[in-house]
Amino acid sequence: MKPSISVIVPTFNRAHLVVRTLDSIAAQTEAPDRLIVVDNNSTDGTMQIVERWMRLYNGPMETTLLMESKPGAAAARDRGLADADTDVVCFFDSDDEMRPAMIKAIRREFEVEPDLELLHWPVFLHPLSGKPRKLKSSPNADMGFQIFHSFLGTQRFAAKRDLIIKVGGWNHNLTSWNDWELGIRLLLTRPFIKGYRNVLADIHAQEKSITGTSFHSNAEKIELAIRHAETAVKNSRHPERYRFLRLIRIRKAILAGTYFHEGYPLDGQRLLSETIKEAGSLRHSRLTAMLCRVAAIQTAVIRRGAAEWARLI
Repeated sequence: MKPSISVIVPTFNRAHLVVRTLDSIAAQTEAPDRLIVVDNNSTDGTMQIVERWMRLYNGPMETTLLMESKPGAAAARDRGLADADTDVVCFFDSDDEMRPAMIKAIRREFEVEPDLELLHWPVFLHPLSGKPRKLKSSPNADMGFQIFHSFLGTQRFAAKRDLIIKVGGWNHNLTSWNDWELGIRLLLTRPFIKGYRNVLADIHAQEKSITGTSFHSNAEKIELAIRHAETAVKNSRHPERYRFLRLIRIRKAILAGTYFHEGYPLDGQRLLSETIKEAGSLRHSRLTAMLCRVAAIQTAVIRRGAAEWARLI
């Protein structure tokens, strides 16, 4: 039996972009069962544009426009999740594009594997400058890959609705890295997960983005997401939770190195000192502390490649 699919799109002040996203969903070779758009207090006419688009749409999918007054994409996504009544859900941002075969691929994979809980796929990033590039994906769905590369980004996975509800949905306290943190909680359940080989979506960077223009510009929000992820790992019963905590420490050290690289040495030193101190409470504390220092230095100097040190954990 073919699974039913909902696409949930939160939107905030995307009047100039949201139609491109909606058109890409309408252009699917197999339509989703439902499209749920959640307006999150837009002030630029986004909601009216979506309403008009839905009135003109005459395809097979059911369209729903909701409102969520609580600020933040996480709250808007959860509002859509609560309304969704399908087997599978996927979340999509209102400034990006689905490739035409995305929904067909999702439906086929969940139909072939009825026990499948989580499907992920590669995407192309279109930066503000430079050439588009394919973002790294994880064929083995490894937790370390999520910690360092966030392969379960918002536009990069579909899941059984029950699985998202099981882990508590989106974290409303987070306005940055919330998909990174959700991905960690999802993987802690050890779901039946599968990777799809082909690129299924295009992500378009925007000058005005909730993620900011640099890591330091969003430092407080990013560090809050890391603390929530650490708590989720600590409270889990996953047999590898202590290794995961060590990996998160190295990820924090890389973030500290990024602060140095961006020209904020005081915050870099603060976060690195905090990270090394925390590493002392873990097994293999000396090795972890050393790797944190090395990862921070490498990131500060050459910016890339420091995640490779995690292989020694």
